[in-house]
Order: sequence, then C-alpha cells, then structure tokens
Amino acid sequence: MKAGTAQKNITPEPGIDLSGYAARVQPSIGKHDDLFARILFLDHGGQRVLWIHCDVIGFDNDLATRIRQAAAAKLALAEKDVFLSATHTHSGPATVFLRNCGNIDADYTRFLTAAIADGAQEAASNREDVRLCFAETRLDGIARDRRRPSGNSHTDTALPLVGFRRQDGSYKAVITNYAVHNVGFSSGNRLISADIAGFAAQQASADINGKPLVLLTNGGCGNVNPMAKADDDSEITKFGGALAAGIAAAAKQALPGDDESLASSFVAVALPWEQPSPDALASIMAKHREDFQNSNRDYVNARVFDAYCNWYEETRAIVEKKTCYAPPPAFIHVLKIGAVFFAGMNMEVFSSMAAQLRQASGRARLYVVGYSDGCIGYLAPQPIYAEGGYEVDGAYKFYGNFRFSPGGFEQIRDQTAIVVKSISASSPSGK
Repeated sequence: MKAGTAQKNITPEPGIDLSGYAARVQPSIGKHDDLFARILFLDHGGQRVLWIHCDVIGFDNDLATRIRQAAAAKLALAEKDVFLSATHTHSGPATVFLRNCGNIDADYTRFLTAAIADGAQEAASNREDVRLCFAETRLDGIARDRRRPSGNSHTDTALPLVGFRRQDGSYKAVITNYAVHNVGFSSGNRLISADIAGFAAQQASADINGKPLVLLTNGGCGNVNPMAKADDDSEITKFGGALAAGIAAAAKQALPGDDESLASSFVAVALPWEQPSPDALASIMAKHREDFQNSNRDYVNARVFDAYCNWYEETRAIVEKKTCYAPPPAFIHVLKIGAVFFAGMNMEVFSSMAAQLRQASGRARLYVVGYSDGCIGYLAPQPIYAEGGYEVDGAYKFYGNFRFSPGGFEQIRDQTAIVVKSISASSPSGK
C-alpha cells in the first residue's frame, strides 16, 4: 500500500462568524489555535481513495459536493472515492446553515474548496510505501450522554487506530475515531479554535514516532458531550490531552494485518419528514412563547427565541402556500480500509448507531463517522421521539424547517448494514 499526506492551514481571519452556538456574541475576535484540512491519499491494488478531514463544524450538502468534485477532478478520481468529514468544532467558521448561529462567508468557502483541492494534489504527489496496522482501545471519562438519563442513554467509548507505517516502523499517518461533541469551548468563547479534536490531533502527532498526520474523526455524537466545557481552554487541554495519550498508546500497540484492500460505496437515501399543519405549527410556537415568557429573558434565551420566531414565520409561509420542498438527501459513505469499515453519514447521528451497526453487519471493526459529506441535522433512534428533548424537538428548527420522521435512524442503520455486507462480499480478500 502507498500513502500520501497533506496538511493545509484553513484558518480564517478574525472577524468571521463562528458557528455552533446561538448564544454566542458574533463575530470572532481572535485566534486561539489554527484550523487544518488533513488529507490522506491511499493507493493499493489499483484502488485509490482520498480522505479529507477538516476542522470545521460541518458542510451543507452543496458545499460538500463542490469540495468532493474539486478534489476528485484534481486526481481523476470517482466521487465515491473522495471521503469528506469534519471535526464539528463549535469554534470554527460557519460552513453549514444554522439559524442564528453565524452567517456563512462565501469568500471563505471558496478559499476552503481551493485549499483542499491543492492539498489533494499534494497528498497524491508524496506517496510512499506503508504497511497497514490496527489497534483499538477504550477511553472513559471524556464523554457523557447529555440527555436526561433513561434506558436509552448511551455512549460509545471505542478509540480505534488505523495506522500507516513506513518500513522503518515510523508512522506516515493514522486515522482514529471518537464519539464526542467538539465543544470544549463553551458559547462564551469568541476565539477561532479546532477545540478538543484539534488539540488532540496535534499532540498525538508530536507524541507518535514519525510525527504522522492524525485524522481524529468524530463518531456518532448527536447525544454525546464532553464531561465539561468552559469559556477558557482548560477542558480542551484536559480532554484533548487524554485523547492524544490514548491515540499514542494505541499506535504503540498496533499490529499489522494481512488485508490491505480498499473499497468504497456512496449511497443517497430519501428520508421522510413531517409536514405539520398550520394549527400544529401555531401550537408549537405558542409553547415557545410561553417558555420564553417564563424564562429570565436573558441574552441566551432571547437569541434562541428569536431563532424559533424566524423558524415559525418561515415555515408557516411554506405550509400555508403548500410549497413544501423535498427533504435533503441523507448520504451513506462506506470506506473499507483493510479489515476496518468507516460508515460516514451526513448527520448528527446518535452514538448507539455504531453498536447497532456492528451487530447488524457482523463487523466488529466498524466505526461511524458523523458530519461526513454534508450535514442535514440530527438523526435519533425512534424511542427518543417519545422522550423529547433538543435533538428531536429543537435542533431541526435551527437546521431548516421540518423534522425527520421517526424511523429514519433505523432506515439508515439497515441500509448501511446492506452496503457493508455488499462490500464485504465483493472484497478481493473475502473479508
């Protein structure tokens, strides 16, 4: 196998809006640390794949498609062989629409697209022979289910490492994955930052033999936050340091495998969503008004209430005119690297997805990568709808207009398992 890498600085100038918190005062006023696009190019047995991983909150589907097309064109790759993911930092520039959470800067997204395309070419040009290896550990004490405890509470503490080692034993690159919202900085922070994932990736690279490129990808973390967050960087260094130590330890334990095959599959899925009546919308908005009137009406509550008001007026006009549009497509992007499967999804999917997929597909080395190839909102298991909460009752109003219908999580799970089994059956190694 051959691997090539590139790391492009994608830090915007201060003054750009940051994304992730409606409660944040905009715009950014400085930089805490740099943001990067980390790019890995793999070539084996005539199959080539490109993984682009960025320190941003996510991508809307259109932006993700433009980036993947630009990178694919640079290297004459099929689009399905370009895998795009994001760390989901809440202290990076707005790159996906979130109501009242920062405005997207078109100049920045153009810069981002060009920088990634250049990085793709750079990664393809510095390929060298590597040997694939793997390890998995588990890290507790970093992530928690942020919802009210119930029988559906869940976290996924798996920390896998897929390594690409040179002949001298040093690492060219590693891919790792951990399910936790990248929110070590709270809404009071106005500095640009890659947050926990950025700190961990940089520290792990420094601690691993060869100073490799480290792609610390996010898992299914729609319900999972770090144990704490702060306006300063105390929680970033604490949890990022723990992740870095875990990644470095896994790199020392990684063992080579006999399967180095590559395969990819990209599937678009139509998920149904609910289209409430005008009366139902009015009832929802009446509850928001009541909650706001009963709150202390501080800046945070006022910003959230304003977002709900904007959502209501916009959505009511759509419903009354009967001009409801089709849901944005959900994407499933499965990448097989040796005996390891990464299942990318353009959603904030709940952490139980990974465990359910491992069981449904029969693949223990399967990991969910959230915020892949776009981001269309939260995807929660069906029982969560009865429990309620921000993920099913509030988040969709920031992302757009309508809520995905119950059962979408299970639909994506089942379709992903089919894709994984199909790739397994067609793999040259039969694994």
